[in-house]
Amino acid sequence: MAGVNAYVKGLKTVAQIIGAATTVVGAAGTLKDSVQPVLDSEEGKVVAGKTKGAIVGIADKAISAKDSFLDARKVKREERDLAKALKEAQQTVLVNASRSIPMKDYLKLRGNSETAAAVISAGLFDSPGCFAIATYAKFDFDNDLTDYTGVYVGAGPNVGDAIDFACSRAGNPDVYADVKYEQNVHLYVYPCTADELDTKKSALEDLLQAEQSYNAPINEG
Repeated sequence: MAGVNAYVKGLKTVAQIIGAATTVVGAAGTLKDSVQPVLDSEEGKVVAGKTKGAIVGIADKAISAKDSFLDARKVKREERDLAKALKEAQQTVLVNASRSIPMKDYLKLRGNSETAAAVISAGLFDSPGCFAIATYAKFDFDNDLTDYTGVYVGAGPNVGDAIDFACSRAGNPDVYADVKYEQNVHLYVYPCTADELDTKKSALEDLLQAEQSYNAPINEG
């Protein structure tokens, strides 16, 4: 995703990024090798131990240690490290989605209610959960799942209904347009309990930079 800014909604340290990823995909042991070295660090262990159900407040050493920001080169290096960690965490979360499916295939399942696949699908999508809808370049979908041109994050007590609404005319206008005009749209789903919805949705929004994309607040002025 172009123009990644790691300093978004409190994700100011690598540990906070890993903490948010842990919140979305589960315990630290489920994360991929790309972020395991950070989890194994002292700071990472503290975060992993406290973020099994929620993102906890983490002391932001980057802000408190003001002297470290006096060196512009160090700031640049830290920003690059954060951007890299954020991209790795995004990839980890997308790869570890419980359900990953092209949007056109999901809509076919939801639309053909009499097929066996649709019956199974109905059972999979009628529970609480969070989801991400990512749009990629028309003919571009490779191993880098973070290379989306737009992303929307949502959640609901019935995740299938929440996804359907987001894709509808009354839902998110960007998602609706991408689906309507048959763009390369992919769906990622993260089931959870009802009391985890807000926490996981917030963590997923932070990680995928959704508020800089399709979750951006509507300017009513």
